[in-house]
Formats: sequence, structure tokens, C-alpha cells
Amino acid sequence: MRINLMVSVLCMCASVLHAQNYNKCTYHYFSGSRKISTSECFDDAGRWGKAIAYDRNSKVIYEQELRRVAGHSYVVFKYYPDGAVQSAHWSSAPDGGIQWYKANIAFSPDGAVISETEDSYDRMVTMPAILKEMPEKQKKDTLRQQKQETAECAVIYSSEFWVKNFAPYPVVVTARRKSSVKETYILSLHEGETQKGGHMILAQYFDDPSKYYDFEVVPAQPGKKQRLIVLPSDERKPEQYNKETRRYFYEVRRVI
Repeated sequence: MRINLMVSVLCMCASVLHAQNYNKCTYHYFSGSRKISTSECFDDAGRWGKAIAYDRNSKVIYEQELRRVAGHSYVVFKYYPDGAVQSAHWSSAPDGGIQWYKANIAFSPDGAVISETEDSYDRMVTMPAILKEMPEKQKKDTLRQQKQETAECAVIYSSEFWVKNFAPYPVVVTARRKSSVKETYILSLHEGETQKGGHMILAQYFDDPSKYYDFEVVPAQPGKKQRLIVLPSDERKPEQYNKETRRYFYEVRRVI
């Protein structure tokens, strides 16, 4: 059972997505191989994208459109120890609207769907009327199940990291997740340029990405031996971009 309900803004988003090229990608691999388990790719502007999960035969077992405009649409994957996708949590909501949609899909180690749950604004607003017509015991069982499903659909927060280059020449910054070096972001920065490096997804809270990533930076031009470092920004403190996104800022500095 999948969520097929979409408000008009989501339909508009889908039509835009088909015309995009997704060049900025983050991959998760099956252990001990270069076979892709999941991919999350966005266009050059980082606004529209797509999340895909594969089995070990490279067959697509899950696909969902992503966006960071007109509200949000994102997917959070969890994995088995061998790198196979274990579950996919999808959340979507329009900007400024009250509608929202969430879905959780669990997979077996070989990529088969073993369970699906969903929740939405429409379900929440219609549930009180349905409960009035239920016998008392059935009503209690329904409320208990609703609470359990709501707990499973915990709000996911995105902690973004943005980097500004203060070196007087182009640099290359690499951010590697401490718990998984396969989750790596690489960005090139010109002198004085600021870019989004990547984002980190956590359930129910924000946190400083530097606790979870190792940052490295080198001059983009070969032959330069200047030592560089990535530090928390002195200019900009963390900014709350929206309810589910907080931006953390870092600086590339020369070590003198």
C-alpha cells in the first residue's frame, strides 16, 4: 500500500523533475563491492532530485522523488550490516500548506518488501469522525495502533554544512562520514566562494556536522604546499532555514 495522494504542488514538482539531470549524488554501497545499494541525486542547484534503492542484482526496488523547494520531499534509508537497504522513510509536505505525507517501507536482506506503513494529514483529520462510530474496544485498539505508527514516523531533521573559502586560490574540500567513509561529499571552491557541502539526517534533533564528519581541504592547483584547515565560521552562526533544516557554516583558512 503506497501513498498516491498528492496536492497540486507535488504534481507540478514531478513534471519539473523529469526534465532535470541529477549530477550531485551520494551513494551507499554493498559491503565489499562497488555495487550501489542506494543513491540520492540532485540537480546542479540542489533543488530537485531522486532517491533510488537497488538489490544485489542492481534491480530497482524503491524510487522516490526529492525536492528542497516548495516544501520538502526526502527519504532516509537504513541498512543491513552488508549494506543492503533495510528500510526507507519518506516524508513530503508542500511549502506553507497543512497537508503532509509519510511512509515507511521495510525490506528483507534480498530486497523484497516485507512491510509498509503510511500516515498523512488526511488520515489524521478523518480519524476522529471514524472513531465516533467504533465500539469502545475497537476504538482503543485503533488509537493504540495510531500512536505506534506516529512514533515510527518521527520527524527527521536535516543539518546542512556550508563552507566558505578564505584562501586566495581555489581549494577542494572533502567531508567523510566517520561511521561510513562511503558517505563522502566533495566540493570545489573558488576564492571567496560559499557552497553547500552536504547534509546530515537525524531523527528529532539537529547537531553539528563536524561531530560526524572529518573535513579535509587541499589547494586545487597542483604544487601548492600551503597548509589549510576547515574551521567553524567566525562570521555566521547556525541558521534555522526552516522547521526541519538548520545550516551550519565553516571556513577554509590558511595555517600560518
